[in-house]
Amino acid sequence: MNILELFKRKPITQFPPADSYFDLFDRFGNPFVDSDFERRYIVSSSHQIADGRWIEIKHHKFITGEIHDVFVDMNDGGLIPILNEYDGAYVVRSIRGSSYPSLHSWGLAIDFDASKYELGSTARLPHQLVECWRKNGFFYGGDFRHRKDPMHFEYSTGAI
Repeated sequence: MNILELFKRKPITQFPPADSYFDLFDRFGNPFVDSDFERRYIVSSSHQIADGRWIEIKHHKFITGEIHDVFVDMNDGGLIPILNEYDGAYVVRSIRGSSYPSLHSWGLAIDFDASKYELGSTARLPHQLVECWRKNGFFYGGDFRHRKDPMHFEYSTGAI
């Protein structure tokens, strides 16, 4: 990487990926009781996916650099055309079929191509694309130990 590329990249956040619900509430706020959570913590950023379409991703402000760097890495690797659908990020809700809160509630999770990579499916997004997300602190839902979620990336260690 040359010096100009270093200046293009945003700094990595001071908040490492979460590894427990205690971590989430302590470092990223509480979207379930803080009526001001969205105003205080959620931001939007624009990114390009397949066919040159632009999407607005609502996410936690503390991972803005990581989201940016993932899209830079995917663009550099020619992987942007793989992403055909953006299926959401920030929404306060429980994990489907559970009473546990979803990382989408903090704006720390994002889904792509849900119609092709359905919840519970063994289908997987291409390895190179998954590696771009891993490199920037995200855990891939296709690697969950129990119910696979191959459309899903979350800013966590995967221990939650």
